[in-house]
Amino acid sequence: MKKNKVFKKNLDLFVKRYPYFIFFKDFVTLPKKNKKKKNFSFLNLKDKEVVYVYGLEINDMYFFLKRWIEKKNRDLIFIEEDKDNFFLFLQEEEAYEIIKNPNIHIYFKYEDEDLFLDKIIRNFPLNKIEILNNSEEKKFLKIKEKILRKVVYHSASFVDSLYSYMNFKNFKENIKKLNKSFFVNSLKDKFKNIPIIICGAGTSLEKNIDLLKKLDNKALIIAGGSAITALSYHNVFPHFGVVIDPNLEEFERMKKSTFFEIPILYTTRVHKDVLTAFNGALGYFKSSAGGIEAKWIEDRLNIKGELIDKKLDREAFSVTTMNLAIAKFLGGNPIILCGVDLSYNEGRRYCSGVVSNNFFSKNKDLKDCGDIIFEKNNVKGKKVKTNLRWIMEADSISSYIKNFKNLNIINVSEGIELRGAENRSLKDIFKIFKEEIDLKGYIHNLINDSYLNLDVKKFFFEIKKSFLRSKKNVFNILKEIKKIIDNKEFERENSSGIILEEFELEREVAYNYFLKEAKDAFIRYLHRYYKPFNEGFKKKDHWNMRYDYWKGIYSIIKKYN
Repeated sequence: MKKNKVFKKNLDLFVKRYPYFIFFKDFVTLPKKNKKKKNFSFLNLKDKEVVYVYGLEINDMYFFLKRWIEKKNRDLIFIEEDKDNFFLFLQEEEAYEIIKNPNIHIYFKYEDEDLFLDKIIRNFPLNKIEILNNSEEKKFLKIKEKILRKVVYHSASFVDSLYSYMNFKNFKENIKKLNKSFFVNSLKDKFKNIPIIICGAGTSLEKNIDLLKKLDNKALIIAGGSAITALSYHNVFPHFGVVIDPNLEEFERMKKSTFFEIPILYTTRVHKDVLTAFNGALGYFKSSAGGIEAKWIEDRLNIKGELIDKKLDREAFSVTTMNLAIAKFLGGNPIILCGVDLSYNEGRRYCSGVVSNNFFSKNKDLKDCGDIIFEKNNVKGKKVKTNLRWIMEADSISSYIKNFKNLNIINVSEGIELRGAENRSLKDIFKIFKEEIDLKGYIHNLINDSYLNLDVKKFFFEIKKSFLRSKKNVFNILKEIKKIIDNKEFERENSSGIILEEFELEREVAYNYFLKEAKDAFIRYLHRYYKPFNEGFKKKDHWNMRYDYWKGIYSIIKKYN
């Protein structure tokens, strides 16, 4: 009888906190307790912000984590998919305090696993995490890898959105280059059936340097990011360089390149100083890497054309995956991957000439869960160290190849396997490079016929005015909220002044193309600290959170200047 009362009390509280699980009340069973004792090794979770536990059970693991969760800014997430395990949990006295704790979150899987995990991790987009097992090992290992990959994706997207003003600084400087840029999208299939070599900066690139030097007029060579610096060091001139990275490290590496005159293909998000390192022709291309702000300028300037990377999946973060899409777009056949090792061959991240301290170091290279080390077989069947980001990149390349049945990809790298690519050596396939072509002359003519010749100056004024109006809207919203807080009118749902200012704000270009993503990210940031879905969350807390939210948006707008 007592068991039934405890169960009902816990179930009622659970449904109150998670009302979308009210249907559980129609499927109640009281399974017999059949606890399996699990060995639990105590971990050092000092620097972790989120701990995921697969399997909902009250045991030694929970009592250890109960102490860990007492510190601020930590979240414990239980993931369960077995209804009987969940109902067993509800029979425990301690379940009440777990359900009530605003820093502990319970998620029951009742839908597609990928959608389910995306919803959870999008709300906790932090990469200092730990994943623990309270269930069957085989299932755990599968879900653990999915969680890790989704954390890498969502944490990167969250940071990108929250600090979107930094991308705007890049965008603002780079669109000034559009009137002097050629349009890469106009080169579709212009290199049909010409071999294209995509160079990465992996260690195996060095082994092919001498052969690459002989292919200047037989294959189109594309290098992205660090590979530009690597080829420069070894005096191999690529026909195109590609830059998309918005971080300062991209500029620091490009400064080391001596290839000032090569054509550079770019998106508007690349770090604003990178393009200053080159004097050659600049080529703009449409891609999702440009973000929503690029879409705005493309729409305003009537820049037509497809997204070059439209068939890449969302885990394709790298310049190498972008180069594969560019090579396919240009019509290359075959497409050859060289130096795309995606592993620490010989303990090194890059071939010589890229960075001075090139060897793998735990302190330097293990920054977050994307850097977690795995062992994989390389193309020769030998075990090599790689990391999660590289595995995701390899899978993205494999997925892209799978999308195109007639895409002929040859991998002459020596790193982890790329499914769908034929593994060969550059020496073995050298005979396919038969026909000599004046590629530099051909490229020069294509570029001259493809300039955009656009005037972007008038749009700077449009953006600036929109940001000024948006700033005023947010300032007025803050005044209205402060008035409600000062007058202690916490029972109010809203005010006509706030509604009007929000309506005006949502009509602005600045809001729809530059602030919307930051606004969404900042809401998630605040929710983690205010816990608005907790039963202890009062109406006063609601108005304080709204004030902090708009104060944050106001601060972000000021950084767009």
